[in-house]
Amino acid sequence: MLSEHLAAEAGWELASTELKRFPDGESYVRVVSPLEKKDVVIVSATFPDSNIIETLLLHDAVVRRKPNSVRLLVPYYGYQRQDKLFKEGESVSAEVIAGILDNRFDEILTVDLHAEGVSKYIRNTKTKNFVASPQIAKYFRKRKIDTVISPDGGLRAVEYAKIAAKEIGCDYDYFLKERIDSTNVKLYPKKVDVKDKTVLIVDDIIATGSSMIAAMKRLKELGAKRIFAGCTHGLFTGNALPKLRELADEVISTDTIETEASAVSVAPLILEHLLELRA
Repeated sequence: MLSEHLAAEAGWELASTELKRFPDGESYVRVVSPLEKKDVVIVSATFPDSNIIETLLLHDAVVRRKPNSVRLLVPYYGYQRQDKLFKEGESVSAEVIAGILDNRFDEILTVDLHAEGVSKYIRNTKTKNFVASPQIAKYFRKRKIDTVISPDGGLRAVEYAKIAAKEIGCDYDYFLKERIDSTNVKLYPKKVDVKDKTVLIVDDIIATGSSMIAAMKRLKELGAKRIFAGCTHGLFTGNALPKLRELADEVISTDTIETEASAVSVAPLILEHLLELRA
């Protein structure tokens, strides 16, 4: 778990807590460790739904222990897809969740927010977002990557690939989409020839894996020698992970969401920031 990785990396104490469910499904939270005058980091996601309540109860339990400061680290920020009104009558869920968390913590830390607009809804609390693609890139250095590719041409996705490529010291590219007809879309890299190349595809989130699978299949058609894939948040819904592994030489994610593919920790990124605050 990320909380354990962060504590181990820093040599800090991992607070003892009691978390359980009552028969009716309600959460019970107790912080056993004394926290008076300590700087506390609560590591808790807003996914799935039950974690939102657990986060609020943990905050209340911690504050009652009279700490010096309380920060919230949200490894995977749920409900960020709806960061604006797309259709009349919808809920802007990103703003709702931000409103619940705002004004409670000294700082809210996030990792690779998918929707850029999320942070603007946290209006009264300091925020910091970390980009994990350098950590993923470091993991793949030994694979002798020739180019890093983003599965789509969105600004954030391309920047994510660019940062990873800089860490590895190779070129980067992204897929363009050419619509063939009403139901078919053809993908092709914008500038890089991938024939006989070792390619790393990176993205912030893999959920169903459909975009990544389409990109991998196209790379194989174009003659890529080896294909690796990495993401920050590995949701891997349905059978996404087995399907990806059928096409790639290796698929990994970070520990923002713990899965069997979690081969990289974002703890060093978080720790660097926390140590700067103590300096």
